[in-house]
Amino acid sequence: MKTLGDIRKNFNLFNFLNNYSDSVKIQNFYLNDVITRFMFTVNDEIFVKVFLENEKRYFLDGSLAKECAVYNYIQSNKIPIHVPKMIYMGKSDEYVYIILEYIKGNGLRQLLYKGNPEEDEQIIRQISGQLTALHSICKNDKLNELCERNHESDIKYYTRLLKDVDNNYALMGEVYDIISKFLLVYRKKPVLIHGDASLGNWIVDKFGKVYLIDFETAFWGDYNYDIAVLTKQGHIVKDDFLNKGIYGHNIYLDAVRVYNMLFCVSVMAYDCPYYENHYGPGNIVNYSKYKDMLIECLHTYY
Repeated sequence: MKTLGDIRKNFNLFNFLNNYSDSVKIQNFYLNDVITRFMFTVNDEIFVKVFLENEKRYFLDGSLAKECAVYNYIQSNKIPIHVPKMIYMGKSDEYVYIILEYIKGNGLRQLLYKGNPEEDEQIIRQISGQLTALHSICKNDKLNELCERNHESDIKYYTRLLKDVDNNYALMGEVYDIISKFLLVYRKKPVLIHGDASLGNWIVDKFGKVYLIDFETAFWGDYNYDIAVLTKQGHIVKDDFLNKGIYGHNIYLDAVRVYNMLFCVSVMAYDCPYYENHYGPGNIVNYSKYKDMLIECLHTYY
């Protein structure tokens, strides 16, 4: 895809961004594997994200309605979290899209732990401060697009899917027992959770300002879930987050361990090639990576 005209033609979106001509060049085009959403930038000014098929079949109930609601809430209530400016949301019978301010910068996955401890600490402090602000937003009726995730139901569903795959029966049984028993007695007052607070969803601009993006999978829940996703293997080292950050809530490490396992299982179910009819084409590399991480989580749990 090189121009807006290519997008209109290939996706049958004739009235899409009609204030721009067909000849406008686009950059950074990305289309997901199951062809349910795509995104691109225009002139380093706007970022456009499109969901097709009325937002169906997206992982963990993700939706642009959720994302728009969170962006608007953060901006209108002056919550101290850097997010892109929300410009427009449009929809038709066949698609829904949002236009955001384009944040030109680098993802944290490319910046952290590259040999500059002082820069790492500054970034971690910004992240932990913004997560403190996010997790201070208690459940309210102004964000009625969000719901509480039923983790007990989630783990039951995911482990049932995966038990007969790749000789997973004993592994999934053990994981189910640990997580379900923990959740049975553990409850936390629900606050706003990003849902996928991995390093890929943080951007640093040229001034060193850190932005949090992609609230498609936001929900009301336990803030330890976001901490688990952020500090899982390959992202921020948990001890660095605890010791170098300024996070303002008490972290419950047992909950972090359990949510680490839950997140691993959910990604395995999403990427498992055996369930491509449900979620789309499987990603065997990602599936294997998260299975290894799940086994490591089990070893560190005991």
